[in-house]
Amino acid sequence: DGNLLIKACKEPCVDRVVDLLFLVAALVNCTIIFFSHVSCWPNRRLLNCEVIDADKIAREVVEPGKPAWKNIVKNFGEDILLPTGDIDRTKLGEIIFSDPQKRRILNRCTHPAIHRAMMWKMLKLFFQGHRFAVLEVPLLFESG
Repeated sequence: DGNLLIKACKEPCVDRVVDLLFLVAALVNCTIIFFSHVSCWPNRRLLNCEVIDADKIAREVVEPGKPAWKNIVKNFGEDILLPTGDIDRTKLGEIIFSDPQKRRILNRCTHPAIHRAMMWKMLKLFFQGHRFAVLEVPLLFESG
């Protein structure tokens, strides 16, 4: 509940810590409503709070030519590419969902890039003066 977060932010001990540290709330997409509610939460601007969307970052890190894209093509072959050079998500999905080992390979290709991009965004927000960031990580526990 947003009121609990606002109340917690007014506590003196929390306020002192937040002045020194960047507070990150990791959210698990338990339901679509919860996921959407936080993304569109109107009060987040009052707290100078930004949302970092792991799904959006996951799409960005596999754009043609990026290191994660190169690793995926190296491990799965050019057959998974569309004529545009983008990864054919349907084709790749068929491969990884039928073979747990292939899914682990894909995770090794993408997770380091996703984690780096998320950390970079958090760092940039911190240096821009944001006191809070919300991480939307729908597969937080599944992805390890």
